[in-house]
Amino acid sequence: MAFCYDIPMTKYILHGGLSIEDNTKNSKFYQEIFKGITLLVTILMVYFARADNKRQELFNIHKKLLVKNNPDQEINFVYASDDIEEFREQVKQAQIMFVEGGSSERLIKHFQQLSDIKELIQSVAVYVGSSAGASIIAQYAYPSTDDQIQERLGILPIKIINHYDDTKADRLQKLESMHPELKTYALVECEFIVMM
Repeated sequence: MAFCYDIPMTKYILHGGLSIEDNTKNSKFYQEIFKGITLLVTILMVYFARADNKRQELFNIHKKLLVKNNPDQEINFVYASDDIEEFREQVKQAQIMFVEGGSSERLIKHFQQLSDIKELIQSVAVYVGSSAGASIIAQYAYPSTDDQIQERLGILPIKIINHYDDTKADRLQKLESMHPELKTYALVECEFIVMM
């Protein structure tokens, strides 16, 4: 006899960068985050990829844009703690994890402190990653500031290039030729994809 369990899957929203811009494309992005959610929701806002002196400002901008684009949604905003154990508990309490871009290396340094980071990310209902926050969960990424393809956490079996435009066509071609069995996504600034 076979059993079928209703196992919740994480919804991944991967954004190409410039999430702080107030425009029509980003409005759709912010609305997608809460699509299908009607109850009070806790969103963990993660700024590990940014310098300490920029984090609070970005948190305030994102908070404003999330509320503006979802006026009827009840939102409990939580600012991610630098304390690794407190952060682990914050992830466990959140339904949505929003990881802003910046320095991929800085973000990896924080995430590597958690041996269970993959499981933690997969435990939230919605994972939102912008720029470095998107590429960190791919198998491979081509960072906009580096000329080397880099291996990432591998939560999703994909390859990503962020901040994509026509000037990066050669990088995209190089990324596509590496491990051709993995799908490649060229994420344009202020645009996003959704994966389940």
